[in-house]
Amino acid sequence: METPLLYGIVEEGLHRSKVPDVSNFPFLDTLKIRTFLYLSCDALIKEVDDAFTLRQIKVIDLGKKHWRPHPEWKEVSEDFIKEALEVLIDSSNYPILVSCNTGIYVSGVICGCLRRLMHWNLFSAIQEYRLYAQQRKRLADEQKIEFFDCDNINLPKAPPTWLTTYVDMMREEVATARDGKGYEGYDNVPEESKEVAVELANAFFNPNCRLISKHADMKKLEPWIIDEEDDEL
Repeated sequence: METPLLYGIVEEGLHRSKVPDVSNFPFLDTLKIRTFLYLSCDALIKEVDDAFTLRQIKVIDLGKKHWRPHPEWKEVSEDFIKEALEVLIDSSNYPILVSCNTGIYVSGVICGCLRRLMHWNLFSAIQEYRLYAQQRKRLADEQKIEFFDCDNINLPKAPPTWLTTYVDMMREEVATARDGKGYEGYDNVPEESKEVAVELANAFFNPNCRLISKHADMKKLEPWIIDEEDDEL
């Protein structure tokens, strides 16, 4: 059995790869794929399309749906990202395979935005994108991940278990941060700086929050901010 190029497990029941060819279907059969989310506007080759039909795998051709014959058309728009993510977080589509014709660019943006929805920090989401893109990474793709707005996504009635677990964990972390407890160094923060420290903790746990609160005075925080480089010495 051959795996599709750039195959990877995103989360339980959610898989990604470059568009599979006919030789990859024995492997896909072991995953019991129910839905194929196709993100590119290029048509699937007939043999691959027939293989999906034979196995009664639902094909959602999102790339073709959003394609427009217009010079200002963008392959990955906000509406495109929103619709793709709402397919990926609906457990009725599982197990699901998401692909684009490179397995890097459009798939990478969608998976990166999914990680932001899961409250991954930006650095981790970008690092995963680069893991697949390697030397072919594109700044425009990384910016789409960076500026993705989680609030635009409508959660389904039946989200996958892994997503509800992340959401529940984040609610606990946010509640802890708002109480001013639960993160290293809080007990050593000067009393006059504790309000700022809580704001920074909230910013860390909120993927749509500005990076630094307008109220944060970094000079007040310097005494208790750990310099990682100094800490290693």
